[in-house]
Amino acid sequence: MALKATIDKILKDKNRSLSWLAHGIGKTFDGLRLGLLNESVKYKDILLIAEKLEISPCVLFNEGKGYQQN
Repeated sequence: MALKATIDKILKDKNRSLSWLAHGIGKTFDGLRLGLLNESVKYKDILLIAEKLEISPCVLFNEGKGYQQN
């Protein structure tokens, strides 16, 4: 599963949007979306995404395995 698909699944489970996430990490919606589609997200942004989603960064690279909805 691609990084964007994993993040989309987590956002859906948490009833949040990609624009909410982009705003929360200080990115534009289009910038974050394109970075995810191209899989060209910087490491520091991965850490910010994981922190904002309240998950371990490892979840983003294990195709969502280990992610559990609270």
